[in-house]
Amino acid sequence: MVYIGLIVWILLSSLLCFGNHLDVRKNRKLFVLLSFLYMCAIMSFRSVDVGVDTKSYQHIFELMCSTRISDILAHFHTYSMEVGYALAMKLCSLISSNYYFFQIVFSIAFNILSAKFIFEETDNIFVGVIVFLGIGIYATSFNIARQMLAVMLVANSWTLLRKEKKITAIFCVLLASTFHITALVFFAAYVVYFCRNNKFIIRIVPFVILIGAISFNRIFPLITRYFSYYHNYYANEKVIQSAGKVWIIWLIVLLIAINIIYVVKQKNFEHSIAAIFSLVWIACNVIGLSFNYFERLGLYFIPFVPVMISFYGKYLKNSTIRRVYIGGTSIAFIAYFIMQIPLHRIIDSASNGSVFPVVTEHFSASSDHAFL
Repeated sequence: MVYIGLIVWILLSSLLCFGNHLDVRKNRKLFVLLSFLYMCAIMSFRSVDVGVDTKSYQHIFELMCSTRISDILAHFHTYSMEVGYALAMKLCSLISSNYYFFQIVFSIAFNILSAKFIFEETDNIFVGVIVFLGIGIYATSFNIARQMLAVMLVANSWTLLRKEKKITAIFCVLLASTFHITALVFFAAYVVYFCRNNKFIIRIVPFVILIGAISFNRIFPLITRYFSYYHNYYANEKVIQSAGKVWIIWLIVLLIAINIIYVVKQKNFEHSIAAIFSLVWIACNVIGLSFNYFERLGLYFIPFVPVMISFYGKYLKNSTIRRVYIGGTSIAFIAYFIMQIPLHRIIDSASNGSVFPVVTEHFSASSDHAFL
């Protein structure tokens, strides 16, 4: 019921902020504030039974209460967690030994970073928030908490990079890597940024992504030969992956991205890059069907899906078609969110093909520690 309440709250907030004519250019800050305030409240005060690793984090937090800071700093990993997250737990434990205090602090940090990114990067703020929910970014953060915090840190690093604050942007990625080491993969996105004005490279990148997705069966055996730890991740030896009906979402995102890159004229380079990153997200999910948890790398690019979908409407010249697109997109992602509402426990989507966590009474084999 609380998740239905979230949707109702966002819809009422949109009426309050945008008025009867739904002018999304009005009161953007207030709408984002109201939307993420409710999301933050749900995330902060959820039961430890909600989320794959929440109970594990509660246990580790209790261990951190008696762990010295010097011991945490002496190693990059403490209890299978990177130093940044372990240190955050320890610092919170110095204020309160109650795990819920840490959960509230984490929730505030995640939602502030998410709200800032959506506000800064999306064109239609309403669509941006709805797709943010529907695509699963919010719900996934209930499961793989520290990686999703890293995801939103690198997403905000992109905003800094776009504003030519390169040093601060690099620092954000490095900081994110202290919460989840895989955040370093986002440095690959910087290569695309520095080639942003080269139209040929922008047009050729989707083909490179396609070739990589097709030929991964030849590449990954070579990788696992030298990094044997990841050998059992290959060929679904940990979790049986399936796409389910999420391929419909992938197809929609794919069509919009291809249209932006190859059809739309006089587009902003940032929009082309958001389209490319959305394709990377799809490719990582496709590869993840055969290489366990590879879709986790795609999470660093998923924040650009709501960005791309939100601004695509402005390229539709016909006002009626544009309204249908905005209304249809919003309804579709709201419906998808409601269909996937977790009534008991939110679990990772890797084993069921959902775009984000779904209802179940059992924990998934995929967890925040599985990628380590």
